[in-house]
This record gives sequence, structure tokens and C-alpha cells, in this order.
Amino acid sequence: VFIGTLRATKGPQVVIEAVKKINLKLPVELFIWGAEAGGGFLQELKLKSSGDKRIHFCGTFPQDKFSDILMDADVVVIPSLWYENTPLTALSVLAGRRLLIVSDLGGLSSLVDDGRTGFVFPPGDTDALVGILERLVTDRNLLEAIAGNAPPPSSVSDYVHELLEGYFKP
Repeated sequence: VFIGTLRATKGPQVVIEAVKKINLKLPVELFIWGAEAGGGFLQELKLKSSGDKRIHFCGTFPQDKFSDILMDADVVVIPSLWYENTPLTALSVLAGRRLLIVSDLGGLSSLVDDGRTGFVFPPGDTDALVGILERLVTDRNLLEAIAGNAPPPSSVSDYVHELLEGYFKP
């Protein structure tokens, strides 16, 4: 699953290109959730994915349906090509105990212990992403183990407590 704004910097084209490289015999489907930011990028993405029936454009969903989207997903890919802070999507995926694959950029990669709680790949590197996805498709035990390792995000009060401890150590 890709969840995010459909703009080049968010990288939906990266995950589309990766899925198109995966052997058609492997059971892979890509569900793209999000709205276009403008400029005809959605049409460009649809053109890129044309002919591949494994790629589905799903539009948007109300925020209260986020957990329903996650329940149907094995993996969420955030293939950003620009620096993200700590996106709410990534935190929500971790809270939903789903496997997260992210670009090796700032706030994204800091959320994942590569190979233990998720996977990190170089930004824009479709071949690296293909390798991760194929590995997960062919080893369901690995997928389940890593998703189970993902720590849920801290509550707001725990997060504030951690910050205060960092600033006011005796």
C-alpha cells in the first residue's frame, strides 16, 4: 500500500516502477491511496502503471477508515524522495502493527530498525525496493516476524515525558 499525496516528491512512481519489475507469478498487488496535488501527475502515474492489473488507484478515504485500510495491507511503502519529518502515516502504520518500508531519509528511516522492525532503501532505488518486496512475498514468516517487532509509537504523554527527561537530566 502507498498512502499519501500523489506528487513526485512523495515517490508513488518509485513503488509503481518497483511493482512493475516484480515477476508476474508472485502474488503482489499495489493499492495507491491519495489525492493528486495537481498538475496532471495522477494521469502520469496511471500511464506508468498501464497494463499492470496488480496496480490499483483507490482515491482517498476518510481519516476514520485508516485502520480499515491497514487491516487489508501487509506492507506500507513510503518511498519519499525528499526529507520528511515524522509523518503521521508512518506512525499510524507502526501503531497498526504493519510492516513499514521507507526511503532512507531523515524522519522516515529513524522510525525503522532496518531488517528488524521494517526496511529502509535508498531513495528512488527501485531495484532495492524490488529486492525487499520479493523477499517478503516469498517468505511470509519474515513478513509476520518483522511486523510483530514494530514498536507502537509512544503516547503523547510518554513522548513529552521522554523530551523532558532529555532536557532536564540531573
